Amino acid sequence: RVPRPRPAALRALAVVGDGADVMPFGSWICAMVLTAVEPARPADRQGLATSRPAQMTADALRLLPGDDLLASLKSFADERGLSASCVVTCVGSLSRCTLRPAGLNEPMVLEGKFEIVSLTGTLGQGAHHLHLSASGPDCATVGGHVLPGCIVRTTAEVVLGHLQGVTFERRMDDRTGYDELFIDQSDPPPG
Repeated sequence: RVPRPRPAALRALAVVGDGADVMPFGSWICAMVLTAVEPARPADRQGLATSRPAQMTADALRLLPGDDLLASLKSFADERGLSASCVVTCVGSLSRCTLRPAGLNEPMVLEGKFEIVSLTGTLGQGAHHLHLSASGPDCATVGGHVLPGCIVRTTAEVVLGHLQGVTFERRMDDRTGYDELFIDQSDPPPG
């Protein structure tokens, strides 16, 4: 019997027999394979994660001067029937930056020349949750929740990833008091 170190994430799962920290190599592999099957989620955890890995495909698009960043991304997702997308990357510039700062209801609207430093978030069926960071000529950076009115100045080059067989929905979560992301994953086709 040879001692086998176990990653912290697997320690609770790799209990075999009497739970000893030492097990034959074959048992270690069996323990990992057997415990890789995800147990059923309690009702209060439903919709919080995919039940298994999902394949991802991607699209790339470039927005033009005057395009509204949010409206353009939502329109693209709707036209393609995308039900679970995420922003993989985005670079570009804005002439108007309209964001909702953390914890505030009133939008912050900035006019000028801004570089898109980052855009991240999710797009789903009729709903989205996107955050943007942008820097001005002095390299000071602002960020917040993307609202309509983020207007492209020269370009916005966006890559969107799409999770196959997954649907993102936004609905009220009583635990937070907000519309939150709920994830649904369809069963894989037989075969």
